[in-house]
Amino acid sequence: MNAGGTAQEGGAPPKLRVGVETSAALFDAAGTGRYSREICRALAAEAPSDIEIVEIRAGGSSALRSWRRTSFVLWWELVYGPILLPRRIAAERLDLLHCTTPVPLPSGLAVPVVTTIHDTFLFAHPEWFTPVRRWRARRWWRSAARRSDHVLASSRATQEALARDLAVPQDRSSVVLLGTDLTQPTVTVAGERYLLSVGTIEPRKNLPTVLEALAELKARRGQVPPLYLAGAAGWGNVGVEAAVARLGLRDEVRLLGFVPEARLAELYSSALALVYVSLDEGFGFPALEAMASGCPVIAARAGSLPEVVGDAAMLVNPRDVAQIATAIGRLLTDPERAQAMRERGRVRARALSWRACARGTLDVYRRVATASPRSRR
Repeated sequence: MNAGGTAQEGGAPPKLRVGVETSAALFDAAGTGRYSREICRALAAEAPSDIEIVEIRAGGSSALRSWRRTSFVLWWELVYGPILLPRRIAAERLDLLHCTTPVPLPSGLAVPVVTTIHDTFLFAHPEWFTPVRRWRARRWWRSAARRSDHVLASSRATQEALARDLAVPQDRSSVVLLGTDLTQPTVTVAGERYLLSVGTIEPRKNLPTVLEALAELKARRGQVPPLYLAGAAGWGNVGVEAAVARLGLRDEVRLLGFVPEARLAELYSSALALVYVSLDEGFGFPALEAMASGCPVIAARAGSLPEVVGDAAMLVNPRDVAQIATAIGRLLTDPERAQAMRERGRVRARALSWRACARGTLDVYRRVATASPRSRR
């Protein structure tokens, strides 16, 4: 195996060895973790003969998951980022490092660095985070933006936020939309039809407003389909259960907790609609996955979501309860509109695949390796 820019047999040009740091996949089942898993898999499948992908993770998952969060964070910041990761770069004789989430790296690394930053919520919406988390993560994000040769953004909205909040010029960033390989299953969930909301339960997901819209629609119509809330508990006092009780929705709301990806595909395919009205998104996997599964989408006109859904979803003001309720009501009473949205959604989802995401990422690797004086090629 060729490594570190040495010549291959037969005089072939050296391979570009790219380390893809995927530790986020050990701790995050959704969002960043999913991206880390899927992009590494897709890169390995799509890499041409002159690029070699080397996955790098922060040790064994079982040992690290047993640590208390505070212990892990300190180890990540004081040991892994500044000490262990540079040693791994040297041992693997890498030519380029891609961090799939910001890592606290030291200055002066021997190879160019590409970092994916999905959002800048820590700066744009500080009220969504605890003071300690905000302080620590802001340092990581600033360090990543400053020490990376190039930054990948998962949407145009995020690229603009990077320029605004982290002073990353657009000539040092690229937009590579994420993807999905999810398809509509041949077997759908039997039983009642329902509305669906997917995402970690945290303030940004705007769930109290979704519940208020459901209550308003119930007041208009007398009854509404149940709402399934699929997502693990995140952080912050979202008050979902209290809102359910206050709004008289105990019979209409089902709290499912974390749902594995295979089960999600079934839930999407049998749902009347996905109601996804986050206050902001760096990308928004649920909207794309729902479209791929043939589920109509009601999405917020906020953050990246208009980019992701294109003309395939109903866009609403995420703070307008009446508008959200009206959008849900239209889908429930207009089957032709719902079917048209299903068809447009499938078309839109086919344009956003992990294969396309990997190819766009590989193009960035080539450009960075060619331009950087630190590349060993």
